[in-house]
Amino acid sequence: MDRHSANETSHEQAAEKTRPYRLAYFVSHPIQYQAPMLRCLAQSPDFDLSVFYFSDFSLRAYKDSGFGVDVAWDIPLLDGYKSEFLPEIPFLRRKSEVPRQQLCYGIYSRL
Repeated sequence: MDRHSANETSHEQAAEKTRPYRLAYFVSHPIQYQAPMLRCLAQSPDFDLSVFYFSDFSLRAYKDSGFGVDVAWDIPLLDGYKSEFLPEIPFLRRKSEVPRQQLCYGIYSRL
């Protein structure tokens, strides 16, 4: 390997070390206790974070049937990081407001 090739290789290695890891995070819906973690990851120069949600139901007030109470979050769930809601397949949508294993399309085109 000549000197020129060695310099190119070391330059490529240095560029690769500074390039952030691309991180895709798939989650059912925005979750209040995960938002701070996602903001922290998004601020790190080591990561290029993209969050993909299957549902937006937690952004609206809803009835938590397990606890029998209405829930509405008073903190921003989407601020400080890149996020996107994946489209549902309409004819497979469940009647419940709570996301269960909802099917989405378009995942591969976003990665």
